[in-house]
Amino acid sequence: MCNRNHFHALYLATLGGAKALHMEAVLGSFDAGKCFDAVLLIPSPVAQRLGASDDREDMLQKIITLGDDRNVQEVFVNGRSAHKLVTPPAAQRGGYA
Repeated sequence: MCNRNHFHALYLATLGGAKALHMEAVLGSFDAGKCFDAVLLIPSPVAQRLGASDDREDMLQKIITLGDDRNVQEVFVNGRSAHKLVTPPAAQRGGYA
C-alpha cells in the first residue's frame, strides 16, 4: 500500500499533474514566467469547525476534505485577480460561531 499524505495530493494537483501532461515548463508551480491560476484560501471557517491547529499537514487535510466556497478569499486567472472577497465569510453567510 502506498503511503501518501495531503501534501502529496497537493503536489499531484499542481506540479505532478503538469509533469504528467509534459507541461511543467509552463505551469504547475509558482516559478516566474509560468501560467498562474490559483485560489487564495482562508482556513478560518474550517479551523472553527474542528479547532485550530498549528500543524500544516493537519490544516491542509482540513481544507482539502472540509473546505468549500466560504474559504475562498481571492481567485486569480492568468496571473490577475478575477474575484476578491469583499465581506468576511462570517458576515456573508450568517457566521460560524
